[in-house]
Amino acid sequence: MRPVQGPRWRFVARGRDLRYKRPEAPRTSAPGIVKAIRRAWDEHALVDGTGQVWIGQTGLHVILRTTRRRAAHFMRWVPGRDRVAFEGSAYVRGWQVAQRIDRDIQACAKLIRSEYLALSERHYFGVRNDTEARILRLRYQESLRQLNRRLKAERIRQVGLTHDELTGEPLAERGSHFAHVLSRSVYPEYMDCVWNGVVVNPSTHDAMTTIELIDDRELVAFCVERGLATAWHPPFVQALSDAQQEM
Repeated sequence: MRPVQGPRWRFVARGRDLRYKRPEAPRTSAPGIVKAIRRAWDEHALVDGTGQVWIGQTGLHVILRTTRRRAAHFMRWVPGRDRVAFEGSAYVRGWQVAQRIDRDIQACAKLIRSEYLALSERHYFGVRNDTEARILRLRYQESLRQLNRRLKAERIRQVGLTHDELTGEPLAERGSHFAHVLSRSVYPEYMDCVWNGVVVNPSTHDAMTTIELIDDRELVAFCVERGLATAWHPPFVQALSDAQQEM
């Protein structure tokens, strides 16, 4: 498949490129509406290089079985991190659309609309579970594991680490982690930066992961509450400022 390049995301397939089995519609469905739903998923669903599904606003009203105005209103309420501009059109993460479809199905007053929404939902599952998308997700997860191993080694070498950066305990020879300060899912533009992380022991990493820390403010609060070190923070703030100025 020919990659489609976006400003921050690399799209590798449109819905029409995927080989998932198109779902069958109920016998009572209007052929024109069924065709429109399939065309919307074929033309306006994209899969990026990480295997994530995105839906274009242009076809969103058809997928959600609503008006363009209501679809635009839905887009405005989606968090910025779950939207991206590509070729002059806005795209939203597929799972945001799937959640809206599920909500509308359960609140739907008309049986026929709920059936069309369920058909649209099955298209989403087909795109998400397509073999190509699943392979991309697996490859991406492996690339993240390799990235974290590289970042850990680089930070240990650059900073000269011998101890857990938060607890001060001797760093475990095996099992220590590079823990991102700015969450890589929320701030993907900084996921490969050595300054955007601390090297910690497994127990420290487990505690951080359990709370699902998002940014440096939350990590500082985590450290203060537990009496852990925050010496990593001033250099982090400076490095982040420098990186933002270069963008």
